Parts: sequence; structure tokens; C-alpha cells
Amino acid sequence: MIKTKFYVGSVSFDTDDLQRADSLFHAFELDTLVEKMARFMKTRKSSEVHFACIKVGNQETDITKKVRKLCNTYQT
Repeated sequence: MIKTKFYVGSVSFDTDDLQRADSLFHAFELDTLVEKMARFMKTRKSSEVHFACIKVGNQETDITKKVRKLCNTYQT
């Protein structure tokens, strides 16, 4: 059985009515995930990377710190 590797991440942010919310993102490449998350973060108040991981089958590897750093330094 082939196990597909993909990346998953979540961005938390403040809504217009001062509630906290989050959005999920996924991609097959790390660069694509970072681009999606960083672009989204630029459009939301008080946004931050909540979590990120690599998922292969049922196994997850935490990459939150790495994705947080990449999103914070992302240039469009």
C-alpha cells in the first residue's frame, strides 16, 4: 500500500467580533503549505501558526516551529 506524504497546518486569528478562530491548510509540498498559510496570515488580525505537521499514513511529525519561522519570513 502506498502511503502519501502531505503537510497540514493551522492558523489561528482574531475575528471581527473579537473571537478566536482557526483555519486548516494542507499541501503536498512544504513550500506550498507555507505560501498558503503566510498569505492567509497577512489578511487576518493577530494571526499565528497554531500547528503544522507532516502526515504519512497514520504517522504525524510535528514541524510547527519550522513552519512558524518560514511563515514569519515569507516574502511575496
